[in-house]
Amino acid sequence: MSAFDIVTFGSATVDIHVQTRESDVSELCSDNHCEPVLAYKPGDKVLLDAVHTEIGGGGTNTAACLKRLGRTVGYCGAVGEDAHGEDIISWLAENDISFLGTRVSQPSNLSIILDSLKLQDRTILAYKGSSDSLRFSELHIDRLRATWWYFSSLLGEAHKTMLSLMRYARTEGIAIAFNPSSYQVSLGREHLQEAIQLSQFFICNKEEAETLVGPGTVFELARRIRSYGGEIVVVTDGSNGAVMLYANTLYHVPSCAKNIVETTGAGDCFSSTILYGLMKGYSPADSLVLAAINAEHMITIVGAKNGLLTEEELSKKHSLDTRKVYQEQF
Repeated sequence: MSAFDIVTFGSATVDIHVQTRESDVSELCSDNHCEPVLAYKPGDKVLLDAVHTEIGGGGTNTAACLKRLGRTVGYCGAVGEDAHGEDIISWLAENDISFLGTRVSQPSNLSIILDSLKLQDRTILAYKGSSDSLRFSELHIDRLRATWWYFSSLLGEAHKTMLSLMRYARTEGIAIAFNPSSYQVSLGREHLQEAIQLSQFFICNKEEAETLVGPGTVFELARRIRSYGGEIVVVTDGSNGAVMLYANTLYHVPSCAKNIVETTGAGDCFSSTILYGLMKGYSPADSLVLAAINAEHMITIVGAKNGLLTEEELSKKHSLDTRKVYQEQF
């Protein structure tokens, strides 16, 4: 019998959110394409409107979402033996999420998140410290028994550990979900090939998908990724919604996001809520809608975990949601 519904693997980070109205929004243009950028003048002292600290990182964000939705959850990652590490361990205990990882000498992960009130978006300055030091030989594998294992960003030594864990999971009948980060994807498809092949559930955004398999529509991208592995493939596309390839059907859910305050953790919320829906026996279409509802709610509140819905709250909002999910057989 599994000890947990799901164990999440990935980073645990102390996130320092910084808000300021004094940043200039400029445009950076190249090859007939322009995009907005935050600009600070060299030598300036920038006054901050607000500063607050949260626990973030893909591993804990996913764990928090699934715990909020009533699942039994463990978190496995490498956490530093420092003050930030103590904050992470305390947060896990306060939220009834079992810590199944290791403590290491490297400093804990830290992110400074520049929240732009003008752009309703954020820029993250990320320090990847302890999380990349997760070693398979130091884990107590028997404590990790679960129905699902969910993997987010793991680099360096931790990437090797992830592959060892995935191979073990396949021999033990543990289902695997994989949500690579842009850092992992930037290393190329060959670097992630085995992880994709071993996964039952694979999710990334459109930009990451194009890095892996070339340019195309979200429908084309999902099909191409399926050809490399991943039984269930999801490709998100921001305000354009998301696509899921499940069995021989493509599903598209539109986005109804509004009143956006900050988007940190939205992808973690979306992906873990889809998985929750599938675990609970919801249809693929309803699982997508549940994920959209939860992510759309959380981005109305600052912080990667503060806007997460409970199972009851999500069910109520789902019963009132009228959006249509497009379906296409192929």
